[in-house]
Parts: sequence; C-alpha cells; structure tokens
Amino acid sequence: MVGSTLYDLPMPPKGYRPDRDTADPDGVIKFETEEKARAEDRLRARRLKKAAETYPPVERTSALALARRLEKEAGHMFDPSDTLASKVLYRNGRWLIIGNLWHFVDQFPEWGLWHITLLPKGMWTSADDLQTLKPKTLMSRLRHDLRRAGLADYPGFVFAGLDAEFDVNRQGYDMHYEVILCGPTREPFDLLREKPKYQGACVRAAAYGLPARPRVWIEAIDRATLPHPLTYAIKSHWNHVPTIPTDEGGMRRVSTKGRIPEPHHSAWLMWMDRQKINDLTLCMGMRPTKEGFMLTSRTMHMNEER
Repeated sequence: MVGSTLYDLPMPPKGYRPDRDTADPDGVIKFETEEKARAEDRLRARRLKKAAETYPPVERTSALALARRLEKEAGHMFDPSDTLASKVLYRNGRWLIIGNLWHFVDQFPEWGLWHITLLPKGMWTSADDLQTLKPKTLMSRLRHDLRRAGLADYPGFVFAGLDAEFDVNRQGYDMHYEVILCGPTREPFDLLREKPKYQGACVRAAAYGLPARPRVWIEAIDRATLPHPLTYAIKSHWNHVPTIPTDEGGMRRVSTKGRIPEPHHSAWLMWMDRQKINDLTLCMGMRPTKEGFMLTSRTMHMNEER
C-alpha cells in the first residue's frame, strides 16, 4: 500500500530539515550530527564486543555479528546498517519523520500543540524481560486507550513513540509514551486521566520511596522552539536514570541522564536490532505518504464539518 510506512515519507521541504533549520530565535541546531552518530556506532560496536565475552555461545554469536555490522557501516557515509541499533540509521529515520512532522504541524497554525508524557499502569519491564517485550503490542494498547478517551472523534492528530528510562538499582525500565498532539483542544488527554490505567501516581516508584509522578503530563509547545520538542516522540537512545538513597530513607532520581551501563546497554542494542521503526511509533488522525503526512479521511471529514 502506498504510504503505508514512515519510510515512505519524502525528504522534508526546504526550511524544515532538523539538522540545518530551526524556528528557535537563538538559531542553535540541537539535532544530532551524522559525524557524532557514526562515532556512536563505532563505540557501540566496541562495547558489544566486550559484552559478548560474558554471553552464552548463541547470544555471543549474535552480539559479535551486530558489532561487525555497526563497525563496518559506521564508515559508509550513505549506507548505514539496516538496524535500529545503529545510531546512524535511526538518526536518518528521525530526520525524515521530524522534518515532515514539523512541516505538517505548521499547516495548522491555529491549532494548539502539546508534548504529553504517558505512564500507564503495567509498563514496568525488568531487565530480564526486555528481550521478550513486543513494542508493537504496547503501541496497540496505546491506540486502544486513546480511542476509548475519544481521540477517534477528535479533529486533530497524534504522533507517539515508545520511550524508557533504565534504573540499574531497580534492574529494569520505566516504559512510557512520548506524544505530540496537534489540534483544537487537549481534551482527549484530560479525559484519559479519568481512565483506571492513568489515574493517580506511579505506585511502583512510590514503593521504592520515590516521589510520585503523574501518569499524564501535558505541556504546551511554543512553536518558536520547533523542531526540538518534536524529537521527544522518537528517540534513538534510552537513558539511564538511576535512583540513589536520600538522608530521609527514601530514594530519588539523579538529576542527570546518562548511558545505560553494561551489559544492559548491549542487551538493549540486541533488542533494538529486532525492531522496526513503525512498531515503536503510532500515528492517529494522520498517515504517512510519499507526499508527506496527510490527515486521515475521517479526520479530514471532521474538520470540514467544523
């Protein structure tokens, strides 16, 4: 089907290329450079080879094979390895998606634009369970939740991605969704707070003495800061945000984020090697085509009736 995947999107229009354009008055480009992405792939390859020394035979073979692919392709300027474990490949995909998304939201200047973080119940994933995690299933659950909150009858659109924060002390991942909403109101996400999965604070975190975190966090996006806020919905790495004990006997998250420590980072790379970008993301109210993002026929019809 034409336009069925995000990789069907065209090159972003002139003025919407996130590696060279910005609406931010300070003119600073925050999008990662290709040079840094290739350096990261070389580093990932070295770390994979070292981590493989501790793996069982079958996993060791897979890790070394992935390391060779990253190492080899890191030097090819226009031929990145076909794996989301590659920072270069993921950067190229993000460049394509974010540039087109930026151009698309600019076609609706009268609408609001929001960045939303969702932490529904049941998303905690232990490090041991990562390899069996199916992101496509998690994104399907999000689609179901948003439909139940009324997004199917909403005249705007959503782009969402799966994200996570690793904590070596709790030995697992706080999985969550990063969402970009563009539309006349944010009402569907306010209604989401009333659904059982999104009510209250994160009890698992509280059990470790961590401060409670709301399950639905909404903040407006200043269009003058684009495209950087859009990048939160599709990241090419997951962060390590460890917890540390406090003097009061509880726990707190550190204020800085870093690289996931080994051997967990290499395990994450091997998991990413099996994923597809469409399985880690979700579009609602719009769809990718060879001409760029377009409203779905249902959303277009609702806007014609307004």
